[in-house]
Amino acid sequence: MPIERLFAMLASPETGGPLSALAGRQAPAWARGQAPESIQALGGALGRARRFAEAVPLLTRAAEQDPRPAAALLEWGMALQGQGQYEQAEALHRRALALEPRNSRAHLYLGSNLHMQGLYGKAEEVYLEAIGFDPGNAQLHVNLGGIYYLQKKSADAERAFRQALVLDPQMGNAHYNLGVLLATQGRRQEALAELEYLRAARSGLAGQLAKFTGR
Repeated sequence: MPIERLFAMLASPETGGPLSALAGRQAPAWARGQAPESIQALGGALGRARRFAEAVPLLTRAAEQDPRPAAALLEWGMALQGQGQYEQAEALHRRALALEPRNSRAHLYLGSNLHMQGLYGKAEEVYLEAIGFDPGNAQLHVNLGGIYYLQKKSADAERAFRQALVLDPQMGNAHYNLGVLLATQGRRQEALAELEYLRAARSGLAGQLAKFTGR
């Protein structure tokens, strides 16, 4: 698996824009009249279950009905992103940020979207902006480290991953990403230390890291 995809899997990962692809899609009849928070919760759950075709119309309705729709816009954007509609998703994430400029989750979602589009420099800017007002958010540092790595800024990437672990010593994807970085630099013993942590905590990721270390 290419390293870009491995980092994307772990990036947390949460103005209409060109949304013509949604034309003709409607929320189911039962959703009419329901509170937007309830519709958003179900749509978000369906999106996380990768049932994107069902999630999108629900989240569209939730965003239309909610007077402060940032959360619904973010979930809607992630559902579109899951369908490969990256530009449409980016437009929604930017709408959410316009409503709530200091929303860390919106920065994470937009950064992830830009990452998937290969716009690493723009993703870096998004994460750095968020860290400026939310420096204790470990996931922001992990995602920033991944973007640094993809831009071949290895020292910056290592620093970002280690800062994430200072903030959250048990953060599995920070250990994993740091281990991958160390392994690709030939720092086998240090990489194995991260592998040993993951072997106990996250056996699936440990198997992936083992391929890099040759163990």
